[in-house]
Amino acid sequence: MKLIVFILLLFFSLSACSKQDSHSPVPVERTLADQGMSLISFSGVWNQGSVQLQFALSGDLSKITDVKIFSGSNSNQLCLIGELTVNKLQASAGFSYTDPAPKGSPTYYMIGIEDNQGHVTYVNNILSVSKPSGLGK
Repeated sequence: MKLIVFILLLFFSLSACSKQDSHSPVPVERTLADQGMSLISFSGVWNQGSVQLQFALSGDLSKITDVKIFSGSNSNQLCLIGELTVNKLQASAGFSYTDPAPKGSPTYYMIGIEDNQGHVTYVNNILSVSKPSGLGK
């Protein structure tokens, strides 16, 4: 019986991120402010079963190589769902990303910024996007 309980707990802890997610849950350690960058805006809209995210960054963006998008059904368990490759940026830049499979209502989103040395810095803001009432499942 103990073995069955252990296996079930192990299964649930490992299945926190769905199979479409490409990485394990991410701990938040470094922030944009630590790297001389800031988040100007971060918004999301539920649209026909997907979520459209818009965000803008400012500061020293010259060393950014990728923008990583994380999501989850709660704000404590966020998993990588997509990446945007970045060319050389100026002092500010706007981005958009569509999540075709939100994890529920609400779905939580966070942004990570990867520099040219492979270090990921996380935005302090976690965005919650809910389905508008009256849309059903």
